[in-house]
Amino acid sequence: MFHFMPFQSVVVEIHHGTNANWNSKNFVKHINEGKYMTINASMQGKAIDKEQVWRVLKEAIEAWHALV
Repeated sequence: MFHFMPFQSVVVEIHHGTNANWNSKNFVKHINEGKYMTINASMQGKAIDKEQVWRVLKEAIEAWHALV
């Protein structure tokens, strides 16, 4: 899917109980045109912690604005 992304993109991967996909991170780092962000989301009962995820998404939007 990265082959179809425009330059200066930000990739955000949301995980629960797993680690980041290093292939994704390495590809975004290799193109030097974007940013890779990951989050290992906490659970609140049976749902992910929305506040934690929104915080990272807001950071991603700010990072994207800095790239373009």
